[in-house]
Amino acid sequence: MVSVRRAVGVSVLSVSLLGGGLEACLTQLLCNLFNCEESESAEGDDPTLTVLIERIDLKIMPLGVDDDENPKDVTLKSRRKFKPSKGSDAGLDRRFRMLGKTDESSACLSGHVDFTTPANASMRLAIDTSSGLVDGESLAFLERRVSAPEEGEPGVVRVEAVWNEGINGLTLRARVDGDLMGDTADYADTTEVFVQIVHTGVNSYTVAGDLYNSFGDGTSLINGLPAPAGGHRFAFGVEQLGKKGRFWFTQLAVEVSTSYLGGAEAALAYLAGAMIINVDLAEVFFGFPTALATNVDAALGPIAFSASALFSEHMVAMEKELYEESTDLKKLHKIVTKANQRGLALGKKADAAAAKGAKAKVLKGSVKKLRDALEALLGITHGFDTLSAKRLGLSVELYLTG
Repeated sequence: MVSVRRAVGVSVLSVSLLGGGLEACLTQLLCNLFNCEESESAEGDDPTLTVLIERIDLKIMPLGVDDDENPKDVTLKSRRKFKPSKGSDAGLDRRFRMLGKTDESSACLSGHVDFTTPANASMRLAIDTSSGLVDGESLAFLERRVSAPEEGEPGVVRVEAVWNEGINGLTLRARVDGDLMGDTADYADTTEVFVQIVHTGVNSYTVAGDLYNSFGDGTSLINGLPAPAGGHRFAFGVEQLGKKGRFWFTQLAVEVSTSYLGGAEAALAYLAGAMIINVDLAEVFFGFPTALATNVDAALGPIAFSASALFSEHMVAMEKELYEESTDLKKLHKIVTKANQRGLALGKKADAAAAKGAKAKVLKGSVKKLRDALEALLGITHGFDTLSAKRLGLSVELYLTG
């Protein structure tokens, strides 16, 4: 197993390859390029992608504000200072805030991406004051919405964190299509909880919550909900805030099989992830003053070949119109071209520096430029509207199994 982590702005981007996934991934990419028959992984499982969003930015995220009777009754602000977590881990000291401007304020943000395979979601919800919160009514929520539910299938499944003055904390409860169902869980003297909606089996979902963010763990409120048969998306928001009542949101995580991306987008994500692995290995040597360019060159591997494969895969997908309609092709083409150019230039520069016996540090700037392009590419393939790796503020864990 190779597992790497690196700060991206105020967040972390991680890419992990398990077992023989990288080899299977590259083999499939080559098959796509040369139109050979599709290969199958040893276990036949699709890779699982976890996107952990530390910084909720409405300008670049595939999210939109739901229409309601009073769209201006809640103020939505990104990266507001959350004083209880001052100086803590990335993503916790600055959070997304929903603030009520009037009594009975409500607001909801919903995703623009439909998942066609069972997806998990979790989120950290918090309060920093009880002022403006109405006992038993003011709440924050995370919910899953099925686009076209079949007969007897739940359309909306929600987990709520409700302000409970009697315990000076939060009570978790669940709703299915608007009706309260299942158990409740009280967290006395608690101002922060995780809520999650988790796929736990072949056709089973659990609504749960806890003080820790770990998929599948925590206190289950409802078990055995049927998995959605069609497309579904996630949403979060607040209801029944009093004037100046507020909830804070961070660490929105979505875990899903990469097959939901569509073949073309998934292929680019696979290869970009594999290239980032090589970049991470190369960057290790920049921390050693005596390291040589030969060390970096070896860690990068066939980076120029990978860059060429990335561009070729993209051009084939463009020619055959394999991308999803929602993908911004102009931005995608721009960032793929940039990643290709930087990968080719880095490969040539690394070979030349290694031949001269140069120090590793001469390659540092070129390696960083390639990383920035690859991170931005991962963002575009997953619906984020920015070409800036720094602005993404997200962490991505990509598991390729095979």
